[in-house]
Amino acid sequence: MHWLDFSVLILYVGLLIGFGFYRTKQAGKDPEEFLLAGRKLSLPGFVVTLVATWYGGILGIGENTYSYGIQTWFIFGFPYYVFAILFAFLIAGRINETKFISIPDQFHGRFGKTAGVVSALYILFLASPAPYILSIGILLQFTTGLSFGLSLLMATGLSLSYIWLGGFKAVVRTDGLQFGFMFVGFLLLLIFSMKSSGP
Repeated sequence: MHWLDFSVLILYVGLLIGFGFYRTKQAGKDPEEFLLAGRKLSLPGFVVTLVATWYGGILGIGENTYSYGIQTWFIFGFPYYVFAILFAFLIAGRINETKFISIPDQFHGRFGKTAGVVSALYILFLASPAPYILSIGILLQFTTGLSFGLSLLMATGLSLSYIWLGGFKAVVRTDGLQFGFMFVGFLLLLIFSMKSSGP
């Protein structure tokens, strides 16, 4: 890897850590502040974190689409949009009124402890951060030449460090940075592709 490539990677990781740790003490020990950013997430912040999270797996989705075709959209895309719309219009307002912190918390309050635990397990499998940590680990292994195991440990440590201290606000800040990098990258890719294809 060229030293310039390595410098860009170091700058990116440095910015990610900086954004993650910026004002981390604000999260404190209040569960609402830590898990829900004090219920003060703005619409732009929500969009940024949603886009960065969803499109963070864009390479995996691209690979799946190449291998299996349009069914990828029906498996990954279509259900997501349907249930996001249903959640936004039918459930989100009610959850906000009850002041519960999470969906399992809502199930626990309404149907009891067993329902809360079962829903938590479902959400753990559906929203597991493992694919994202795996992506970072593979990227580190590819760019640095480190072993896969060490790369995974570094990726896990990096992600956990600022989330542990800054909570959801730290996630939103780093997602904002990655959102910007993603679209700058797409723009550069478009320009490069247009120049490479010729007039």
